[in-house]
Amino acid sequence: MSKVLYTYERNIPTVAIMRNAAEKNNEHQGQFRFKQITQVTQADIDWCDILEMIRPSDPYSVFLARAAGCFVISSYDDDLYCPPASRPTPRWRIRSVKRALENSNLLSTCSPHIREKYRDFTADKRAYASDSIVNPNEIKMIPELTEATDN
Repeated sequence: MSKVLYTYERNIPTVAIMRNAAEKNNEHQGQFRFKQITQVTQADIDWCDILEMIRPSDPYSVFLARAAGCFVISSYDDDLYCPPASRPTPRWRIRSVKRALENSNLLSTCSPHIREKYRDFTADKRAYASDSIVNPNEIKMIPELTEATDN
C-alpha cells in the first residue's frame, strides 16, 4: 500500500474535500498524511511514496517537488484554467505553478480542459481528469413542476 503525503498552502475547501475523500477511501489507498506546506519535514518526505500537492503555486512547493524523490502529483481545480478576476495572480505564482508542473509526474484535475491544456507541462506528459466526488445520498431530486407550484 502506498504512503501518500498531501500538501497544501492554505486550508481551503478543496483540501477539506480531498481529506474527506482520502479518509473514506483509506482501505483502498493506504496510509496518508495532510500537511501544510510550511510544516512538511524531511521525515515526511522520507516517509511518503507519493507526494500530492494541492494547488501548488508557491516556491516552497516547487522545492518539495524537486527534492521529493518519489512520484509527484500536482492537483488543480478550475481556478487554474479560469482564475477569478477578483483575485489577481502575481507573476511569481504563475512561475511557481509552471515549475511545480515541470517537476510533477502527473497532473490531477477535475477538469478535462485543464488536463488538455497543462498535461504537456508535466515531466511525464501525463494528466488525469476525474469526476467530481459526489456522495449519491447527498443528491436530492428536484420535484417536478406543476401548475400549482409555478405560481
